[in-house]
Amino acid sequence: MHEKRIDLNQQSFTVIVEPDDGGFVAHCPELKGCWSQGETLYETLRNVADAIAEWLNVNAEYDVRAGASSVLAEQKPSWTTASHDRVVTLETNVPEDIYATLRAHGVGQKTLAKQSKKLLALEYYRDRLLSLGQAARLAGMSHWDFIDFLSEHQTPVLDYNDEELSEEIAAAKRLNRQLAENR
Repeated sequence: MHEKRIDLNQQSFTVIVEPDDGGFVAHCPELKGCWSQGETLYETLRNVADAIAEWLNVNAEYDVRAGASSVLAEQKPSWTTASHDRVVTLETNVPEDIYATLRAHGVGQKTLAKQSKKLLALEYYRDRLLSLGQAARLAGMSHWDFIDFLSEHQTPVLDYNDEELSEEIAAAKRLNRQLAENR
């Protein structure tokens, strides 16, 4: 894991860069949901700088000096994820009476958006549409935290059917034989 500082628009941001699936993934802890990826460290840093700029553009009312919790309350319920140099904002309409019920239980816009991302990541991981790394990024969690989240929701990290498990065991046996032959 690398921690870097990126200066942009006379502001400085922390960026955490980690290896992932043959490349790198980076996120900015000060800007919730702001992340990017790349094949090389340089490309990843360039992409996350673009993602930060776009995040700030999309969230113009955000006051970085006051911290991540200062996003204005009147902001529409949405969540933002930056990938490479693009930002995608998804918006979910919630009926007012349901939102009022959730608010009565202490679930506000930020919590609803955060939980929505986690549950989407969980569902798409279960459906094998996203890899573990992609699902963790969508959920806004580290790999290990997402693995814990999977466990809390009775979802195995490795979910092989009988045929896939047999193929994996056969591959491991072949590899073991090849290693023994090369000794």
